[in-house]
Amino acid sequence: MAEFNVRKAILQYRNPDIFLDELSVLDTSSQEGNTQVNDEKSNNIQKKWFGMAEPLIRINSVIVKGLSYFQLDMTGFKPTAIFRFQTIDERFIFTSFPKDGDIFSIYIRALGEMFKPIRMDFIVTEVISPFSRANTVSDENNFEPSTGRFQTYTVKGEVRIPKLYRHNSAAYKGTSSDVLIKMAEELNLGYASNEPKTNDSMTWISPSTEYENAIKHIVNSSWLGEQDYFDCWIDQYYNLNLVNLKKQFDEQNSTIETIRMAYGADYTPDLAPGAETAEVEFPILLTNQTSYSKSPLFITAMSLQHNAGQINNDIGYFQNLQFYDSNLTSDKPKNKFVSYKIESVTNRDLGARDALNKGRLGESLYKEEVKNTYAGTIYFDNVHENFQQAQVQNILNRNDSYKILLKVKNRAWTPFIYRGQTFPVNIVQEGSSTISGDSKYTAAGGDGTSLAPPPDKRVPNTFLSGNYVVLGFTIEYNKKDGMHQTLLLGKKQWSLNPGIASDPSPLNPKENDPNFNDLVENASSILQEDIGSIKSDIFGK
Repeated sequence: MAEFNVRKAILQYRNPDIFLDELSVLDTSSQEGNTQVNDEKSNNIQKKWFGMAEPLIRINSVIVKGLSYFQLDMTGFKPTAIFRFQTIDERFIFTSFPKDGDIFSIYIRALGEMFKPIRMDFIVTEVISPFSRANTVSDENNFEPSTGRFQTYTVKGEVRIPKLYRHNSAAYKGTSSDVLIKMAEELNLGYASNEPKTNDSMTWISPSTEYENAIKHIVNSSWLGEQDYFDCWIDQYYNLNLVNLKKQFDEQNSTIETIRMAYGADYTPDLAPGAETAEVEFPILLTNQTSYSKSPLFITAMSLQHNAGQINNDIGYFQNLQFYDSNLTSDKPKNKFVSYKIESVTNRDLGARDALNKGRLGESLYKEEVKNTYAGTIYFDNVHENFQQAQVQNILNRNDSYKILLKVKNRAWTPFIYRGQTFPVNIVQEGSSTISGDSKYTAAGGDGTSLAPPPDKRVPNTFLSGNYVVLGFTIEYNKKDGMHQTLLLGKKQWSLNPGIASDPSPLNPKENDPNFNDLVENASSILQEDIGSIKSDIFGK
């Protein structure tokens, strides 16, 4: 049975009812004629693999062929997409080139029947195409006309949500969560959150403001408590998400979530298209450990992204909030001037080797990086009592979450991993006789001691491993890698690896976070037991 952390779960409170264009393709594998790609009644193999090997894209009446690149970007407030393809004839430029208001539709199928596919419409925002070149027929003075054959197009778009940019003049009474549900309803969006209710009741005014800007303003002013901060986005299923990131970044994880999913469904050496797959209970654990190589959660590539310097320059480590409180009782105006500092929220359960995003280790100069924010004269009869602090607290903490990011690449789109979700990542170094004997990997001291683990050994990378929050992701396709996914992961607490040069006596990696390592070992045992029990059924004895 699948397990999940209820406290951190992002639950749906309203279903979307947005209208999408019909997307259908001609079924050439049977006599059924036109078959909608989201119709699950037919079991023919052709339709079963639409949108899985590569995304299915249609512009006007043309299904895109010759696709060389595609990316669905889920890292911003709303989904965006870009793709590149080459035509082989003139049909696209003659009949289907995007005009004002035209859209393109996409369909991406999930691995396994239990997961919902992605079906979205995008408004075309830009089309880029280089000059098509005429082909020489006989000599340099005799050319074929340039007709649009073999033309390359790059198409950009953003999710189509009617009225999102419409100016809305309205007043809404209630908490920020109440207002966002109401706005989602007006936009025909769904609504999801990890908080059933916020603590910020007031009259929220949208003075002839675009819906998108009004939503962002409300989220920046949302309030629950001194430690809470919120972010908001529209997901791939047309849900408006309001997420308390403090709850997601909380390090207190007592279990590893599990879920049923297709085992080896994207691993082509074992499963040919059309073959049946078995589903197995998997721990939701991202890792580069080779024993997970057939799991959709196996990390095929990773990188680190550093944004701390620019973020600190822009907003500092502290925000000094200043405002004039008209409700304070005093005959001297200067006594109504309020000023106090706000800093980003950090985890309280710190280990001996844990480092926070608070300046250089061993220095306190970061305390001098203070920015002043003057909020003007405040009339608390019109807003909730924490309105000004919320605007600083939400923005400061959201930016702090993006200071250092781990980017990991998976072999396939994993629909059970969603933005705002939290789960463990286990990065290991696996020994190799080739690496261990390579002089490039020897220690700086020149004593011949390798920094790589010995053969057949696995050494956990304490700095990179730990509990992360998904801050965004992209689903991509290219001819080399096929369909794959890149996750943008953040955490606020980084544990230094043991055995660094300044350490006279390296520590046991398990001593840094025994609870985390026990959870990882338990997850590995779950994986091996479940895989062992079904391997013979999937791949034969």
